[in-house]
Parts: sequence; structure tokens; C-alpha cells
Amino acid sequence: VVLPPVPALGRAHFGLPPRGAVFLYAFDVSSQTERKNPSGAIEAFRRARFDRDQAVLVLKFTNAEYGRDAVRSLHEQAQGLHVIFLDGYMDRQELCALLATADCYFSPHRSEGFGLTLLESMSLGKPVIGTAYSGNMDFMTAGNSFLLPYRLATLERDYGPYMRGAVWADPDLDEAARLMRLVVEWPD
Repeated sequence: VVLPPVPALGRAHFGLPPRGAVFLYAFDVSSQTERKNPSGAIEAFRRARFDRDQAVLVLKFTNAEYGRDAVRSLHEQAQGLHVIFLDGYMDRQELCALLATADCYFSPHRSEGFGLTLLESMSLGKPVIGTAYSGNMDFMTAGNSFLLPYRLATLERDYGPYMRGAVWADPDLDEAARLMRLVVEWPD
């Protein structure tokens, strides 16, 4: 993976608070929010029980028009939590600058094709918490990242191209919360 030149854009450029750990998850709404599982990211963040100035969860997404109800539901799920939503497109350099600004990349996905943002974050030297399932396992190991255990779940209905009867991962959100706390408490 070859990153473009990464501009030195700070937290203020993205509307992020000056203090506290930044957990980032970037996803495309048109890639099925159920599969990408930002709801799981919100729930794990809730279970981590951070003080408001300790951490923020940033959900960066594109193509919201493909799932306005899903995006509205994410806002409702995040009520009372320190969650920032970044809706819209960024060019590759700006997105890489956002990855560089984060303290940890967090992907509690249920299934992943390749996992480019996970690998890009790792290339930037960021800790990455990701489900130990799917395409990202080509480059994520217990020695270079924080892997989330999971159980396989059978789909009970269709989710776009993901058909009823197929399986995908259901990541352990309690372990995700524990790992998030670890990243905050032991940043080195």
C-alpha cells in the first residue's frame, strides 16, 4: 500500500476536539451498514464508558443517500455519547490526513473485502482494532493489531447482496470495549 503525501491537517480541520483519544471508523453506507457494523462501534464505545474528555468516536461515512434511515438510526444510537459524524467525500490525501489524526482505527465489521483503511492506518503506525474475520486477515495478525474475536452468525434475511442463510461475523463488543480502554490507558 502506497499512501499519498499526507498533509499535516490537525484535529481542528476535521472539527475534532483538541484532547482525548480519537477512535475512527470510515465506511460507505452503500456497502451495507449492517455488514460494516457502525452500530457495533457505537455500542462498544458505550460499553467502554469513557468520560467525555477521554475519548471520541468518529464515524466518517459516504453515500448516506443510500441509507438515510440507517444514518438516522446511528445518530439515535449515539445519543448521550461523544460521537462525531463526518458525512461526505474527502479526496485521498484528506482521508489519509484524517487517518493520521486518529489515535486508533476501529473496525468491528461483520465481513470485509480487503480492509484498505485498516491497512492504511497500520501503515501510518496507528493501533488498529478489527474483527478477526474476512479479507483483513490477509495482513492483520495478533502480533501487529488488536483482533476482535467473533462468533459466526447466520443471516436471517437478505442485506443487499448478502443473502439469507449466509454467515458473517458477530464481533465480541465487550472485548472491543476492553481494547478501546487499553488503547486509551496505554497509548505507548
